[in-house]
Amino acid sequence: MRLAEGRNHDSKSEWHNVEFVIGHSVPALVLSSSTEGCSAQFVVQNALSLSLASRCSPIPMICDLQLSCRPIIALPARITTRIAPEIFNHILVNYCDLKNDLANFSTVSVTWLSLCRFYLFAEVKYRANFALFMQSSSHATSTIAPHIKKLYVAGNHVTEDGVILPIIKDFIFTLPNLRCLHLGHMMDIGIAQPPLSSMSVNGHSGYRLSSLIISSSHFAVFTHFIDFLEVSSALEDLSLDNMSCDGVGDLAEAGDTKRVSALEPSSLKRINIVFCHQIVTKILNWLQCRILSDCFIENAFNRRQSFPCLKSIHLPDILPAELLSVNGFLANVGSALEELDFGLVTQNDDLLDHQGAVSRRVLDLSSNINIKRLVFHHIILYHFPAKPTESGAGCSADGSPYLWLINSLSTISSTDIQSLGFHIWLSSESQLDILPWSTFDKIVAVVQPQQINFIISGFGTDTELVEGWFKKRLCNVVSGRQTEITFTFTGLYTP
Repeated sequence: MRLAEGRNHDSKSEWHNVEFVIGHSVPALVLSSSTEGCSAQFVVQNALSLSLASRCSPIPMICDLQLSCRPIIALPARITTRIAPEIFNHILVNYCDLKNDLANFSTVSVTWLSLCRFYLFAEVKYRANFALFMQSSSHATSTIAPHIKKLYVAGNHVTEDGVILPIIKDFIFTLPNLRCLHLGHMMDIGIAQPPLSSMSVNGHSGYRLSSLIISSSHFAVFTHFIDFLEVSSALEDLSLDNMSCDGVGDLAEAGDTKRVSALEPSSLKRINIVFCHQIVTKILNWLQCRILSDCFIENAFNRRQSFPCLKSIHLPDILPAELLSVNGFLANVGSALEELDFGLVTQNDDLLDHQGAVSRRVLDLSSNINIKRLVFHHIILYHFPAKPTESGAGCSADGSPYLWLINSLSTISSTDIQSLGFHIWLSSESQLDILPWSTFDKIVAVVQPQQINFIISGFGTDTELVEGWFKKRLCNVVSGRQTEITFTFTGLYTP
């Protein structure tokens, strides 16, 4: 490999390029070009390599140069392999998302083949024929499987005989370096626990899956979902979006029941649970207590798993019946938590007790003393009738359907709130008076966040007018000049 540089005196522009001598003892091409005062030579194995040489050049090749071609014999592999793989890798990294190009580059030489595999198979979408090929080829198992880091499985895969392929047992556990598993649009899925020998990866007991994503999928029983959680001893990211299940199931059917007693500190760093209604309590109970139950467990505080690494929790659409479980989980996470997204999905009567008064249910943040970012979702004023007042201060706190929001803000114990966010949907100024702004203003002024961001849905124009509606209701915050108030207008509703 030789760097060549020169100057085109006609165009007065400098140009640079690289000479590639790649391949085995097969005919190649030498492309020579010359102008007054400079010359360059490119030795390539085929037209693909020529294309690569021009695309990798910092400045495109000058098209009006006179080119001539003559056949030569490429350098033998024993010489070309002396070139540091880092040089080739520096080129290939620019094509990491271009699968067709990488597939072509892999035919250049043996060195390029091994480097291209790293990018070609880093992310794989599951297909039945690919899985069968991987299982039937020992060569593929040793050369391709170690490069697969992320696997996306969409839908159930059925053979011609109508049998659902056992993808988890027969395929996923053959990938020793799999880090992210994404299951989407699957029905009645479940796995059988593999033997301990197949779960020992890199000298560690337990499969080293670090990210589990499940979206738009349905489990026959909740214990099938537990199987996915329990096959990894190093899970860091858990994302569940629109997941459901029919029943609880039996632990005896989920594999080794001895794992229930192992409550070592969790490695989870991020949890995202969206639109998983009716099973949030089950999920949180299992994560912290290893107990199968759809009710909040108050007497299990002495037997809870700790979460020293859990920094971010995203729960944007919690039902009122699930609030107790969320509070118990937040208290268990404690000071480790730094970011929280929370939303309470309610209707007019969801938070009313038997006497017709607004319930005192509240999101309890008193144990989370290190929260830095806090965002509240589903503040939907559009659905409520307007209650205009002369002062514009809003209704009283006790009469507001968003008393839970005020009470939740009052439990903040962190002294380092960097950002407060509120997703609000409204269509007129009068709808703002559903919120008790005078109480809201006083509490936020005490919390003293560095920034308040209102994410407004329902307005695409007159944004400055809408900003004025909010600022005139936050007199204490505005006069204190310690908090920056920002606005984000989405136009459409974004919970």
